Amino acid sequence: MSGHRTRPSLWLTALFALAFAWAGVVGAVFAFAPNESVYRSLVVPEEPREIVVRLPAGGTWSFSREMLVFLHRRTVAYVLSASPSLPTAPGGAAIYTANESSHFADVRRVFDIVRAAAVAAGLVVLASAAWARRRGYLARLVRNGAIAAALLVVVIAAVFAVAFEPAFLAFHYLFFPEGNFLFDPATSNMLLVYPERYWYGITLRIGVAFIALAAIVAGLAALGERRASAIVPTT
Repeated sequence: MSGHRTRPSLWLTALFALAFAWAGVVGAVFAFAPNESVYRSLVVPEEPREIVVRLPAGGTWSFSREMLVFLHRRTVAYVLSASPSLPTAPGGAAIYTANESSHFADVRRVFDIVRAAAVAAGLVVLASAAWARRRGYLARLVRNGAIAAALLVVVIAAVFAVAFEPAFLAFHYLFFPEGNFLFDPATSNMLLVYPERYWYGITLRIGVAFIALAAIVAGLAALGERRASAIVPTT
């Protein structure tokens, strides 16, 4: 009797790949977004040693560029629902305008949805893997799904690398159709804390991290498939 192994269907592979990509990319986002070392390396060195900002209620605030790391820490904590409020200047004065604060509140809501969707995607990955294991093609599903997920992210990353600004705007129009994300770089304190180079750098790191993860997972799955094939009798 032949030791032939059945293959996972295309729909199951596609489902696994999409769920794996979503869970993996979101996981990378939540790993890199609060990382102060990454933020410092991308933003701080290119800023002047002393920064002067105009506050929405009037007046100015002068601080060293290292204060940007603190503002990032507090802002990300709010966006990730780890803090109830955005950072403020000394005396409690608002740093961000009402429109900027509204955008951060929208981002916070989107992140809550994205987090829940990532948990659901993780459960889909586990359920798909359990289904495949019972049918004897777990390694092949994981290998093919991880490769497909990596290719998907490579395509998206290539689009961002070639046309970052239009892709970034398209992303925002998709998730924030009300359009409250367009600010003047010359006056926006939000864009001071999060300049374009930060988004380019963090996007690159998230993409590379996920592709590396997918390559490792696919490699381990391929190795497992070879080992399983070696012990399957041919007759």
